[in-house]
Amino acid sequence: MQGFKPRSETNKQRTTILIIALLGIASTFMPWSSLPILGSMSGINTTLGKISLVLFVIPLFVSLIGNKANELNKGLLYSAIIPGMFAGIIALLQIIILKTSKSHSNDPFEALVAANLSIGFGLYIAILTGISMPLFAFLIKDSKTVTPKEITKMPVHNTWKDDIKDTQTIIKEETIILETKENTIDKEDHSRFMPK
Repeated sequence: MQGFKPRSETNKQRTTILIIALLGIASTFMPWSSLPILGSMSGINTTLGKISLVLFVIPLFVSLIGNKANELNKGLLYSAIIPGMFAGIIALLQIIILKTSKSHSNDPFEALVAANLSIGFGLYIAILTGISMPLFAFLIKDSKTVTPKEITKMPVHNTWKDDIKDTQTIIKEETIILETKENTIDKEDHSRFMPK
């Protein structure tokens, strides 16, 4: 059956979503902000980081649901993409919060902390995974796979029966051609080919 894939082979689209979701989950454990004296703070230590973690776990589970050899249907695809996009938006929101906290501080201690606060690479990775999830989910697609229901709906093509019918037709046509040739040969010409 052409187009049918074994269950052990995982679809490229599902694998891509799985890898991007794992990167997003890992980004929540990476530094989201850092201070020179105090060190870095990972995303999991913030409320927005915890929300991002949950939103990145959803595409992970969606990529593992159902037949892994087939692409995600539209409902599952969007239920994987939308939470990943929201997690990227949350990371972007965290950057905006960190940048605006630098400029709107009245307390001198907060102003000193805000001036030395730097954005960690985990936030940038979270944003990139949020952007790349819908891009790669729509760009990376396998050839259409056939579900077991579609296989049962396919018409049965008995090639050996068709081959026998084709062979019988060819034999009939050749017989007709030979009979017409025999009728056109003169007896004199025929005697030429006979042994003497």
